[in-house]
Amino acid sequence: MNKLTRLQKRQLSAVGVRRWRMAPRPEQRGLLPNLSVVRLVARNRLLPGVLVWARVPFEDNILYKIRPAVVLGCRGRDVVILPCTSSPARHRRIDQPIELMDVETAGLRRPTAVRRTALSVDLVDVLTVIGELSDTDRRRVLCAAVVSRLAA
Repeated sequence: MNKLTRLQKRQLSAVGVRRWRMAPRPEQRGLLPNLSVVRLVARNRLLPGVLVWARVPFEDNILYKIRPAVVLGCRGRDVVILPCTSSPARHRRIDQPIELMDVETAGLRRPTAVRRTALSVDLVDVLTVIGELSDTDRRRVLCAAVVSRLAA
């Protein structure tokens, strides 16, 4: 007679449970992009005022962080971006980031500010397009970017 122990029964009943638990629910599919897959974003979509997910390098290190960014322009393989931040410490920054008023239109889920320091990243570091800034946010961000470029 084949009797299974309690541990063997539990192991048999747990087959595929982890995979099922880790699979995205139907209502979550399509909400978050898969950032581990590299697909080039078409350069004609990288217009000023477009929000993208990008690999933003740290200032003092070769590492990077994936964060939203506003595109300022695209020339060849170089994309000029303004990184965004949702950290509560953004209100204490010296360079005073520009707070976005219409976050939902931009495709973001929480209050976010755009830093005034422009960065140049490679086209491969732009992962996907999130959305576009509203007209008022676009004017505020792009004008502030031009002013900070002239001041530098």
